[in-house]
Amino acid sequence: SGTPLRFQGICFNTLVLNDLDLSGINFHRAKMHSTQLVAASLRGANMSHSLLTSAKLTGADLTGASLCRADACAADFTGAIMKNADLSYCTLTNAILRNVDLSNANLSYAIIRDVDLRDSDLRGANLKGAIFQGVDRQGATLAMGGVIGLR
Repeated sequence: SGTPLRFQGICFNTLVLNDLDLSGINFHRAKMHSTQLVAASLRGANMSHSLLTSAKLTGADLTGASLCRADACAADFTGAIMKNADLSYCTLTNAILRNVDLSNANLSYAIIRDVDLRDSDLRGANLKGAIFQGVDRQGATLAMGGVIGLR
């Protein structure tokens, strides 16, 4: 089936890439500031070290994707599927992760400040060393199946 597409370090700022199948594509170190990826399939995509500030990924499927060390400040992931995704060391300040499936995701050492995590599923997620400050976790389901209703 050919060589996988690679867009390492490419600038995609402000592009509209909604509803596209971008599964398995290598976006390592890509610049995607304010890029729209609404309902896009990014299953297994490599977005590590990418700039995703103010990007819109609502309803996107990021199952098994790598966002390791990505800067996703003010990104909107509302309703996204991020099962088994690697968000280790990711910066998520002011991001929206409302109603997101983060089950079994790796959030180790992620910076999660002033984030909306309402109604998200974090069962089985690795939260080791993650920094949580000013997070709205109302209705979020965490490891061990506990529902956290605190702000």
